[in-house]
Amino acid sequence: MRFRAVVRSHPQDHSVRSTRFATSGRTPRKPSLESLLQAVALGVVALAYSFPLPAAPTIKPPSRFTQVAGPTYRVRVVTGADPHLDVTADMPVPKAASKFLVRMALWCPGDYRAPRYDLAVRNVRTAEGAVLPQLSDGSWDIPFAGKSRVTIRYRVVPSEPSRYTENVRISPRWAFVHGPAYLIAPVEQAEGAARLTVSVPKGWRVECALPLSRGASSTFDAESVRQLADSPFVCGALRTADFKVSGKPHRIVAFNSAGHVGLPSLTRGLKRVVEAQQKMMGELPYDRYSFFCDIGGRTAPGNGATAGMEHASSARLAFPPTASLRTILGLAAHELAHVWNDHNQRDEVSPVYEPRTHNLWFIEGTPEFFAVQTLVRLGLASRSTLARELREANRAPQGVSLETLSMLAWRRDSKGDSALDDVYRRGKLGAMILDTTIRNRTNGKRSLVHVLAALNQKSTLQGPGSEEGLRKAVVEVGGTALGPVFDRVARSRSWRGSDIARVALN
Repeated sequence: MRFRAVVRSHPQDHSVRSTRFATSGRTPRKPSLESLLQAVALGVVALAYSFPLPAAPTIKPPSRFTQVAGPTYRVRVVTGADPHLDVTADMPVPKAASKFLVRMALWCPGDYRAPRYDLAVRNVRTAEGAVLPQLSDGSWDIPFAGKSRVTIRYRVVPSEPSRYTENVRISPRWAFVHGPAYLIAPVEQAEGAARLTVSVPKGWRVECALPLSRGASSTFDAESVRQLADSPFVCGALRTADFKVSGKPHRIVAFNSAGHVGLPSLTRGLKRVVEAQQKMMGELPYDRYSFFCDIGGRTAPGNGATAGMEHASSARLAFPPTASLRTILGLAAHELAHVWNDHNQRDEVSPVYEPRTHNLWFIEGTPEFFAVQTLVRLGLASRSTLARELREANRAPQGVSLETLSMLAWRRDSKGDSALDDVYRRGKLGAMILDTTIRNRTNGKRSLVHVLAALNQKSTLQGPGSEEGLRKAVVEVGGTALGPVFDRVARSRSWRGSDIARVALN
């Protein structure tokens, strides 16, 4: 997820400090050792990226689609004076089960301030109409009396956005629905494909990144409840545009309002983003992808004007109508980079758990780093962008390691908000250090992309949610000398941007 642009809109931004000194009458100080080391560091970075682009590995995860009949959901979108969702869920009961407990998700991958989704649920009842009380742990106990499948019905009302995404929002012209905000699923999830059918007001259409069921216009098939939860849908008066990269379809779905950037320009720009990241990262690890452009969309208080939320085959991009093309593409580049970065974590996550990880700095910092690289390759940012990014990250507070910041970021208070901001800024710098060091020590033959490839080979390594799995992948790709570098980046309580020069030159 992401909540601000990758780079500032104007290169002149970095001149503000010198102007302030000139008007204040202060005498500019001589360059410090730190600033000189940063200059050397940038030279090292430039040298690293002067090598030919390393061969991009294939990191597409294996498909585990199963034809076992899992849960099916029928959702009816109701507008008017009392907007809501009417949901009917039909779920298989596990064999030999003594109890059948269901519940809402406690979080979703990519949103570290997930709300209490169950607070928006009303009137959970059986197919026969019996009301089901919610238990103290937030679950519902469904009577099944020997049945192999049970059906429940419930209502979901609109809710406020969480930090990075809308949950359920229904307007007179459109609706956006985030998976965890409407799905009640078994606590013990058995294997099985899931299916979603959406009913909408007359004249509306439905868009979701999941494949349509054969012959259907608003029924979608998912490999599992997890995939369904990770696949939001939008419906209403929508504007769409399509393009293909390597034969794979991509769709832009614009809704809410009109933007300063027209749909044709946005389509060309997003296609270039996908092409650039494919060249950097390798095979596109999805069958199709959707960009849900919420123009004028809401963001949580304090988040700024833009917000993004990644999914395995789609992303919601919220930005103001006045947003520039570069701002939009920077936001999209960050969210798209997540498909190579953290789907191992996503595959392992059950919707009912909140997996805190010391590697949050890597999960979010790496897409930040690749977003900058994408803009540079598109000619929308120069190498001086790296200097600005380095200075920005270098100003982040010190004294706490990235692994510790990653855990503090889960706190639901101002300290957690501050830690999460630093996870992005310093995580990006950490990713840059690792990438630059790997490139230099392998003569440009390998990069951080190869670390992502190693992480996604689940037969040999653990996913990015595992602290030791990440370190092991870095060492496997860059050699044993990368072990101490990783420890310095992730576990040291105090390091600054000049460390790029030190670790890259040693």
